[in-house]
Parts: sequence; structure tokens; C-alpha cells
Amino acid sequence: EPDREKIMEQAVFLRSIAAGRFTPPENIHLTLKFLGECTQKKAGEVMNRLNSLSLPPPFVLTADKIGYFGRGDCATAWQGTDIPSVFAKCFEIVENSLIACGFAAENRGFCPHITLARGLILTPEIQAKTSAHNRSLKPFSLRAEGITLFESIRKDGVLRYEPRLFRAFETS
Repeated sequence: EPDREKIMEQAVFLRSIAAGRFTPPENIHLTLKFLGECTQKKAGEVMNRLNSLSLPPPFVLTADKIGYFGRGDCATAWQGTDIPSVFAKCFEIVENSLIACGFAAENRGFCPHITLARGLILTPEIQAKTSAHNRSLKPFSLRAEGITLFESIRKDGVLRYEPRLFRAFETS
């Protein structure tokens, strides 16, 4: 479960140095795997597979940096975490299950993140300010309790993530 207050503090920092489309607090989540567009049938297949998985117990992650995907005027800012072995194993379990459903394997490397903003114009000055911020950032903990499958819904021009399935991590 994201610590929305601490994550939104990172968004406040970003707003002070860059313009973009910032993630509303209610849409904050840690992305394990982005699926993109899929049919209702495919979503049902994914839900069935996720429900059948043997998952690890809950674990704690450390949010320790802000980073960016993309360049120029199309960057996405994100809050990054460490990758403890239990988290890497969880990703592997989910990834293999999604491959079995017909999704492509992740070829960019595992980069768990919380999207803070999209559409940023990423300049060297912003990158320098972010690097300085990361050096002074006090890492904070996030507790992972399970996996949620979200559907992106745009209504009246506003993007919302609606949970379609929550699968709790297994307790001993």
C-alpha cells in the first residue's frame, strides 16, 4: 500500500521544478507490470491466472529515488523502489503467468515504480535538480500487501484507475 502522503511530497517537489500532468492521489499505485490494452476476455484470463498463483507473504519496499522514463517533452516521472529478492520473485511469478496468457515478456528490465507525472519536458536543469533531491531524499517504506489488476478508465476527460481484482499476498 503506497504511503500517499510521502509520495505526494515527491510530487510537490516535481511541481516546483517542472510542468506536466501529475497523477492524482487516488490513482497512486506501484506498477509491477503494465499490460496496456486488452479485451475483456483477456482480462478475465489474467484474473483467473492471478487467482491461481502461489504468491509470497507481504513484504516491505524502500522508496529511494525519483527517476524518469523518456526524454525531451515526453518524459514520465516516477518514484522508484529497491527490489528485494521476494519482490523480484513475485515479478517473475506474475510475468510467467502473463506470458502464458499471451502477453509479451518484459524486455526493458524490471523497474517497479509509482508514476508521479507524465508529459514532462525533461531538461538538464531538471535532471540536475532531481539528482540533488535524490541525494538528500530520506528513503521511506512501502508495505506490499498484494497485487491489484487495474483498468484505466477515462471519464469526462479524467483518467481513473478502477480495481478489477485484488489478490492478497499469502500469509503463513
